[in-house]
Amino acid sequence: MQKQYPRSKIYYDHTLDETQNASELSKTVLPFPTVMKNSANKTQIKICNADKSYIANDFKYGYNCMIASMVHIDKDVIIGNNVSIQGLVYIPPKTRIGNNVFIAPQVGFSNDHYPPSEILQGVTIENNVIIGFGAKIIGGVTVGENSIIGMGSIVTKCVPSNQIWFGNPAKFQYPSKRY
Repeated sequence: MQKQYPRSKIYYDHTLDETQNASELSKTVLPFPTVMKNSANKTQIKICNADKSYIANDFKYGYNCMIASMVHIDKDVIIGNNVSIQGLVYIPPKTRIGNNVFIAPQVGFSNDHYPPSEILQGVTIENNVIIGFGAKIIGGVTVGENSIIGMGSIVTKCVPSNQIWFGNPAKFQYPSKRY
């Protein structure tokens, strides 16, 4: 019989040891939401409804990350510190996400310009980036530091640092100082 956890408790604490990773926890039934901490009791990652998300075996992440429900994180993905990934986000192999990044719901990343192709190019998101609801970013694109991608944008070109881009296709709109 499955153990029932009280709903009144905000987070269930799970301490990680060196042999565990997030993908192992996604295969087990965990209460909603789950907080994983390292051996120094520092919050490493929060996964909401871990059983409804797919997290690959070699997914690497920093401290204080939050992953919402129904997120797909594939193999060979690296995520930095203080990253918030909202629901229904797809992150394919070779994606790199820096520190202090917010990814809104339904954002999609691609790693293949012309599917099906044998050449995969990941997306690189640098530090302090905000990606709006429903944005799509094609493989090989780098989003520079302190940049903002507007909701619903289709990003097909590299975004320089300190800029706000939106539209279909996304293009430069303002310097990020105006945000």
